[in-house]
Amino acid sequence: MLAVMQSAISHHQAGRLDAAESLYQQVLRAEPNHADAIHLFGVLLHQRGRHAEALDLIRRAADLNPGQAAYHVNLADVRRALGDFAGAEADCREALRFQPANADAAYNLGLVLEAVGRSDEALAQYESAMAARFGWTAPYLNAGNFLRSTGRLYEAAAYYREAVRVCGDAPMVRYQLGQLLLELGLHDEALIHATEAARLRPDRPEALSGLGDAFTAVGRHDEALAVYRQAVRLAPGLASTHSQMGRLLTGIGQRAEALVCFAEASRCDPVAAEPHVFAAATLYELGHVAEAADRYREAIRLGPDDARTHNSLGYVLQDAGDLIAAAAAYREAIRLDPAGSADARLNLGLLLTESGDPTGAIESFRASLQLDPYHPEALSALGMTLRDKIDPAEVAAAEVALARGRLTPERQATLEYGLAQVMDARGDYARAAALVADANGIFTGLARRTGQEYTPAEHHDYVDQIIRSYPAEHFARVRGWGLDTDVPVFVLGLPRSGTSLVEQILASHPRVFGAGELNDVRDLYRSLPNLTRKSAPGVECVADLTRDGVESLARRYIDRVRGLAPEAARVVDKMPDNYLMIGLIATLFPTARIIHTRRDVRDTGLSCWLTNFKHIRWAADQVAIGERVREYVRLMDHWRTVLPGRMLEVDYEQIVADLEANARRLLAWCGLEWEPACLAFHQTRRVVRTSSMVQVREPLYSRSVRRWERYREFIGPLLATIGEVIDRENDQ
Repeated sequence: MLAVMQSAISHHQAGRLDAAESLYQQVLRAEPNHADAIHLFGVLLHQRGRHAEALDLIRRAADLNPGQAAYHVNLADVRRALGDFAGAEADCREALRFQPANADAAYNLGLVLEAVGRSDEALAQYESAMAARFGWTAPYLNAGNFLRSTGRLYEAAAYYREAVRVCGDAPMVRYQLGQLLLELGLHDEALIHATEAARLRPDRPEALSGLGDAFTAVGRHDEALAVYRQAVRLAPGLASTHSQMGRLLTGIGQRAEALVCFAEASRCDPVAAEPHVFAAATLYELGHVAEAADRYREAIRLGPDDARTHNSLGYVLQDAGDLIAAAAAYREAIRLDPAGSADARLNLGLLLTESGDPTGAIESFRASLQLDPYHPEALSALGMTLRDKIDPAEVAAAEVALARGRLTPERQATLEYGLAQVMDARGDYARAAALVADANGIFTGLARRTGQEYTPAEHHDYVDQIIRSYPAEHFARVRGWGLDTDVPVFVLGLPRSGTSLVEQILASHPRVFGAGELNDVRDLYRSLPNLTRKSAPGVECVADLTRDGVESLARRYIDRVRGLAPEAARVVDKMPDNYLMIGLIATLFPTARIIHTRRDVRDTGLSCWLTNFKHIRWAADQVAIGERVREYVRLMDHWRTVLPGRMLEVDYEQIVADLEANARRLLAWCGLEWEPACLAFHQTRRVVRTSSMVQVREPLYSRSVRRWERYREFIGPLLATIGEVIDRENDQ
């Protein structure tokens, strides 16, 4: 029987389980009490999922041949599969009693202890296994995976690194280490390990996918796409790789292609929520807010207990203006994961800020910090809200969070913006400028890496096209077209020029609804190619507009704003960038009120530079800001020439100097009777969703007038770029 037994073991080790089972049974028919055959037959049945039968066999083998550590190790493994953790622990300890340096027994005991939440004891057993069998990767990998799953990322990285040092060519350890280092933001080191993992195992699609993740993180997008595609060729049904490729395509602006990848990921794994989450995020970036919300809802249907998805749904609903549903989504995220709800509590705080509840917002930000004392966005939000009234301990926490160097670049920048507001309020302008310069540098670099860098020359050409498309002859041609309505009021100008203040003053009138920054005029522009059946950008389609087309666009806009506030006499659309769209606005609504807010361009430019405008690419660079200001001035000169008398122009500095006179002027321009509540605009409770949402809830102050003088030595590139504009203003 010795030869038969050896053959059975050989088949077993090679994975030929049917042949091995037949031979074990042959041995046992000849020798019913052959302990090794009983034991290994039990192991085979365990591998086949027949755990109860395996338990009986291995237990019988242990009774026949006491003192065999291997029997008890495998017995523990079977008990663990059956959920009998107490019995599994006892068997592991029995094996260690027989053989104290048994690596398998220590490792299995670690698995058991980990499963019952005794983490420190589990780690000690993994370390015993490491010592007992030098060069064995499993205990290192399991210790690292366990620590990573519990958020102890730096400890996990230490185990992975030690495994690489001790075990040498350990491709899956290098893969896991690479993934973890990406999570920690250590992209260059991650690439080293991901590259080695893919070199060692080019046949493993997850190793290739991990290399794609690392290439993505360091901005080597073409190489990332190549290895993702190689991974997909190896494993076409690997949904995660399709998802990661889609995320890369989203990041480099190829969002339509990304959505195809997410659809393929969903096809590969119809019950996976993750592709829907990624698709929702991409749709949101494309401005398809309603579709994004639907995708998040589908992800929640597939994975109802994922708090992060509820949080993301809340963010999208908040952007859509459904603050009640958004708050409910955030609170559901908090309910599902109270200990991990720092982000949801932050977002709820931001929602409360928008809603005019600063006290509730501050409480929510601080609740976030109770869960994560160094949460950069929560610390930043407190800095933005409280400025020099912030608790010194929170400022210290912000400084520590920056000094530790553990933040992703984007989160670091967000914290720097918030801390800069505190320093500005304290009068430490040098520190504020240094923080903002670093934050803006991060976002400028990110835009460059993702192919979204702002190009002033392109904007100059765009302004040229606007001016060509709207000569005086255009307005003569369309005279009498559009809708005669005084419902919409367009408040526009450069960002940070006082548009939010003007809207808040007007919205304090009982007959006015402040709609905030609507994208509707921009969307109308984007629809012009379809309307005119012309394959060209919207601005080049203006000459092809017809009276019926203009009226249909105007009615679409009016139906939209009427739906926001059916009873309001006036609806304020406060989208600053609508200064680029004045030609279309005047074409659609020949009698609508247009209010242009102006401010010293040095203060406007500085304020843009100091503000966390993630999606306004030009605001992160002083020269780009200056170029944008110059183009703005050039375009506004054109509008004054071709549309004389069509705009009311109000200066921020004049409002600060004489609020009542300018409030009366604004209301008269809008055809509204005087309302004293407009002087107490800061007491008006309404949703405000701009970077000025804190300031407009404060009484009028003058500290922002000539603010640029405090930063003179730090904004040289801006001042140099707008020198001609300043000289012109001084001459007027």
